[in-house]
Amino acid sequence: MTFSEQIVYAMFKPSKYKEMLELNKKRFTLFVIVLMLAIGIVRIAVPTAAMITGFGGFENLFTNKIAPLEFKDGKLSIEKKFEMSLNLYKIVIDTEEPEVPDNKLNRTGGYLAF
Repeated sequence: MTFSEQIVYAMFKPSKYKEMLELNKKRFTLFVIVLMLAIGIVRIAVPTAAMITGFGGFENLFTNKIAPLEFKDGKLSIEKKFEMSLNLYKIVIDTEEPEVPDNKLNRTGGYLAF
């Protein structure tokens, strides 16, 4: 049984599972590892692609949504405050205060604060 047949059987022909279990251990282990990697990539790649599409891509984010940033005399400045939520993460760019106070951050989720 070829590797491509194993993939087809795993997805579309449950009646062939018994034949797949009869393969030698090395080949079966390789199949399981590759299948786990493929599922892991899909679980990460699809939601990430949807999130990136949701804000119009990185080019749109950096050229249209975030106001121009300027670093001058050792200070970062931005024309207007930027906030963006991505599931459990929040990105905040606010240069009005020298540091981000704890009371402005929610205790759940992850933050990138500038």
